[in-house]
Amino acid sequence: MNNKLLSFLGLAKRAGQLSVGFDSVSDTIKSGKAELVLFSSDISNNSEEKVRRLTDIYNIKTIKINASMNEIGNSIKKISGIIAVKDKNFAKNIIVLSADDNKEDLTL
Repeated sequence: MNNKLLSFLGLAKRAGQLSVGFDSVSDTIKSGKAELVLFSSDISNNSEEKVRRLTDIYNIKTIKINASMNEIGNSIKKISGIIAVKDKNFAKNIIVLSADDNKEDLTL
């Protein structure tokens, strides 16, 4: 797991740039404020499918990160499998960090 990614999620949360949880993320997507939606590695298929339908409609990029709900919860102080990033610059950095995380997985 990429500790930089989890630390950056914590920073984004403290900056007020994350929506956390199904209802909050759904509202953020529908209001046009979501730049990126993240899914934990252990999210339920049902929840992921519901949110993916919304992201497809509103054309929002999604990433399934290599972190469990508990790992995410430790970094943002709220356990959830669905997170919306509201700031474009935070979203860009999270995309880069998640790509780095996937590269690390390939080398193991």
